[in-house]
Amino acid sequence: MISAALKLTLAVPCYNGAEYIPLLVQSLASQRGFLDQVIFIDDGSNDNSRDHIGSCSDIEVHSHARNLGLAEARNTALLAATGDVILFIDCDTTLPPGCIEVIRRLYQVYPEATGIGGSALEINHLLPADRYRSEFLRQSFGPNVVFPVSMLWGVCSSYRRKALLRMGGFDPRFRTNAEDVELGLRLTGRGARLLYHPGLYVHHHKQDSCASVQATAYRWYYWGAKAHLYNGHNPLPGMARNLVREYIQLKCASHDPLEYRRLCRKMLITKASAVLDACLREVKPRF
Repeated sequence: MISAALKLTLAVPCYNGAEYIPLLVQSLASQRGFLDQVIFIDDGSNDNSRDHIGSCSDIEVHSHARNLGLAEARNTALLAATGDVILFIDCDTTLPPGCIEVIRRLYQVYPEATGIGGSALEINHLLPADRYRSEFLRQSFGPNVVFPVSMLWGVCSSYRRKALLRMGGFDPRFRTNAEDVELGLRLTGRGARLLYHPGLYVHHHKQDSCASVQATAYRWYYWGAKAHLYNGHNPLPGMARNLVREYIQLKCASHDPLEYRRLCRKMLITKASAVLDACLREVKPRF
């Protein structure tokens, strides 16, 4: 039996996500009875993101007057949350049926876990940019349970609220990416145990162009490297291994369309540049 005593808050940070919100709200309908609180954080959007939430009386809306960044949006949710556990998902995702029940069950099975997270299943993967994101910017640790794990993917992550408050929340220097990496390194560095479970996932509806996926990859690697540096770790060996594996995979995929292979080569250069930029303190991020 799933414990009903565990109070659960769902938090959705959003910056200019109006096109995705109707799908998200629709997916919440079947989950609402399993949630104690739903918080939507409008991080200074200049589209009509908030308007899509305004008609939902059971969703708390918190707005920033200007864009403060992803970490601060998560912190706003953390301070407003009342649940024992706070679950973060992105505004361009949808919850599959039974997702909230899975979260509750996992915290019962793993009471020693400070945080429990899952993966993002990509809905769009046919165009080159979307295919690249689904293959090489995958927000998943694979098909097996990993416990402990060094971080949780922000797109589908939950934490015990009090533990997060004791840590001071998310680092506001991380405005776009890798706030999840930094938090994970900080938590595990102080003895916390994080769990990745493949049975917990969200559907990711993002669509990319070649330019936007390049910017995303740069920010992933730049801020990911910064997260390691801020926590006293050298990011170069691990990130170099990732890039070598990606290069080998590219060399073995000579049957892929030329357009896709060109994109992959460009992305390798982008990622390597991002890491080097991050390690040179005077270089500001390009995206």
